[in-house]
Amino acid sequence: MVAASGDLVGEGYVLHDLGRVNAHLRRMEQAVQYYSRSARIRERILDHSGAAAVRADIVVALGSATGSMRERDLSGFAR
Repeated sequence: MVAASGDLVGEGYVLHDLGRVNAHLRRMEQAVQYYSRSARIRERILDHSGAAAVRADIVVALGSATGSMRERDLSGFAR
């Protein structure tokens, strides 16, 4: 609903929350995907502290991820 309405602030928050839920359920790949989308939106709306919080959650999720996923995503995250 927030994406359809064009509410970028709300979309950034919802995506971050979806990342947290997936991380809690140990679905790390999905969590990182939601977190990444949230971080991009928050950067676009100049929410620097929000983007930093999302990036911190990405690091935690990648730390819990399996080896191949961690290596692949960390290489893209560093760019």
